[in-house]
Amino acid sequence: MTTSNFVRLVAAGVLASSAAAQPLPPEPPICGGYDLSFITPQVQAWLNEFPAAQGAGVLIVKDGRVVYERYFGTYTAQTVVLIASASKWPTSALVMTFVDEGSITLDTPVGAVLTEFVPGPLGQITFGRCVSHAAGLPDSSEAISSTTITLRQAAQQIAVEGLRVEAGQPVLPGTDFCYGGVSMHVAGAGVEQLGGRPNVELLADRITGPLLMTSTGFPVSQQANPRIAGGLRSNARDYMNFLLMLLDGGQFGGQQILSPQAVDAVIAPLTGGLARTCVPQAAPEVFEYGVGSWLDLFGKGGEVVQATSPGAFGFNPWIDTQRNLAGVFMVQHSNQAADPLVRSLQAQIRAAMDAGPTPSVADANRDGVVNSTDVSEFINLWFTDLAEGTLVTDFNPDGVINSTDVSMFINTWFVAAALGCGA
Repeated sequence: MTTSNFVRLVAAGVLASSAAAQPLPPEPPICGGYDLSFITPQVQAWLNEFPAAQGAGVLIVKDGRVVYERYFGTYTAQTVVLIASASKWPTSALVMTFVDEGSITLDTPVGAVLTEFVPGPLGQITFGRCVSHAAGLPDSSEAISSTTITLRQAAQQIAVEGLRVEAGQPVLPGTDFCYGGVSMHVAGAGVEQLGGRPNVELLADRITGPLLMTSTGFPVSQQANPRIAGGLRSNARDYMNFLLMLLDGGQFGGQQILSPQAVDAVIAPLTGGLARTCVPQAAPEVFEYGVGSWLDLFGKGGEVVQATSPGAFGFNPWIDTQRNLAGVFMVQHSNQAADPLVRSLQAQIRAAMDAGPTPSVADANRDGVVNSTDVSEFINLWFTDLAEGTLVTDFNPDGVINSTDVSMFINTWFVAAALGCGA
């Protein structure tokens, strides 16, 4: 049989049935792309070390395309977990929708809509200080987790409790960073007053609904007094939609969820120069804080490269503005246990992105498109290997050039062609 006839038979699918029995080479991926094969064994090893976690999920999107998605243990793409402080990002984005429409600015005192926060030092608390933990309020209060009061009543109770006291003196708003849930609860009550509707409805109408975050929301027990800074439940795919909106200048599905200016504000440092009084143990060593988000990686010019909003139970979303990348590590266990793994994976993912993508294993002529010319190219190279004893087409690889290499390539080629790799 001549080479040309062999290629025609392959293209017609004559070898498909015999080739289908051959295993596909695991790496690089069929359609090519970034080599993220290191994620799987490292997450599996982490789960072996922390079996109480029961499962995990990792979703990575680069340039709007999924480059890695896998679920481990009992987790699936539909698994919903409590995301804890990862709630701060979307609930703070809700505040920014009111900034976009001109109802407030980040410098507007919350007392403009919550009269219990005027006069005196409480009147210096602004929406911007609330969403960046610089309001001078305590980091915790029973009011934020009560199921017997409303969000408005919780804000009133927080106002009565007053500013945080350090060294016998009240902490004035705008003088220090104290991470917690109280100040964001006040901001949530403020936008509820602005919108004239329950916060949970506003969040659904303005953020989670347009972003198709159908599995994201507060539990029934929190409908009247949602835990703004830590009560949402979600999953990797839902939250990824929020991250992609941020990366795309506030757009998602043809809708402008936030203005580009609002997105810029979300990941702009608001805490520069402030004392760091209440900082969680798992906080990054070097950070600033924006609107509901930690800013923990910066470029040479000081520009924000990475923003994130991890939760206490290990759910960790992030965006990398330099690489147009978004990631979600989904777990419900412990942030202190998960954080070292996530930070290591983030660094390795950055390195993989910077190394560039690999071509599809079916793209034999390396022109970026999988088509019939690749089959012809592979067969020609295969005959050359047979004649000269070289191993260019050792597709297994087992150190031998034989029909198995051809079968495996053809199997992969059919799959790649069906996927439209490079089309």
